[in-house]
Amino acid sequence: MIAVTGATGKVGRLVADELAPTGRPHRYEPGTDEDWLERRRGRDPWRIEAGISSYAALRCGELNLVSGDYRALTGDDPLPLREIVRLLARP
Repeated sequence: MIAVTGATGKVGRLVADELAPTGRPHRYEPGTDEDWLERRRGRDPWRIEAGISSYAALRCGELNLVSGDYRALTGDDPLPLREIVRLLARP
């Protein structure tokens, strides 16, 4: 299994902080399973379950990982998220 990740395992609030170079306000608001269900009412049940399980993995830190797979695939170090945002935010 290959887990291609960025330079850090930042998620949630930490990602919102990295978006500062855009010049627009960003914030992270943790949600509950009930919030997710309310916003996705009427969608396919499998999509709802996938979202709930993804958010559960996020909350318990399972998505907060860093691997060396990007370097192994490309030969380069991954750019930090803040640098990617800075490059994309340029006029």
